[in-house]
Amino acid sequence: MCIKNKIVICLFGVCSRSIKYTHHNHIKNIIDTIKDYYDYDIYVFNNNVGDTLVDNTIQFNDDVKIIKSNIFEEMNQTDIDAKINEKIIRDNIVIKMRCDYNESTIRNAMRQMFAEEQVGLFLEKNINNYKSAIVYNSDNYFLNKINLENIHNSISLNNSVYTSDLHDAQGYTNGFYIGSLEPLIKILKRFSILEKLLPTNYDYEYLLKQCFYIHNITRVITKMDFIKIRSNKHIARAGIPTCIKYNTIINNIQNDINSII
Repeated sequence: MCIKNKIVICLFGVCSRSIKYTHHNHIKNIIDTIKDYYDYDIYVFNNNVGDTLVDNTIQFNDDVKIIKSNIFEEMNQTDIDAKINEKIIRDNIVIKMRCDYNESTIRNAMRQMFAEEQVGLFLEKNINNYKSAIVYNSDNYFLNKINLENIHNSISLNNSVYTSDLHDAQGYTNGFYIGSLEPLIKILKRFSILEKLLPTNYDYEYLLKQCFYIHNITRVITKMDFIKIRSNKHIARAGIPTCIKYNTIINNIQNDINSII
């Protein structure tokens, strides 16, 4: 009998934002696709925003329980912000990004990097327990199934990480990664080297690309397309899914989401 390799699926972000709209999509395109080939755990790092509105919408923070995770970690957003402020002050970091990034946009970017850092720290503690990891933002809604060959190949790639090329902008598409743990941990822990990434005149994707360069890690492309679902049921399209050929697919997804109470 063939022994399956053990991998881990890691979700991060404000999971209350849209997990009730994305969860079944994650099961179809990630979990059901891999379950016959790999043993797996599911890890979640949740940013609990408390009473703060997201997308001008009240959050149901218990929605995170929709995810059937084996390992769950959570921090309140107020505590996350305190950690970010502490890092900025301690390392004298100049918080500046591309000119169209306002204070709120930059703060949300910092929160996402902090959340990815927590995933990296979890993987660091469990580096001998998993052959590979699939890491993605909880508000991703995938337009295709994960590539099993990419997962298989990632196990033997000690200096490479897969990302989508959905919306590279000025760098590399963020929010979806496949990799063996050693290189992936370095990519996820961008918050710890924030002083090497900021200030910049470029965007969030540029920071990810710079992290690949700093650690001399090769970026490999996996063809994984996704859109973002907001708390107010708005679909955020960027990069490839903005093409007109996706309109029917996106409209069908919007109708499905609108039917969920």
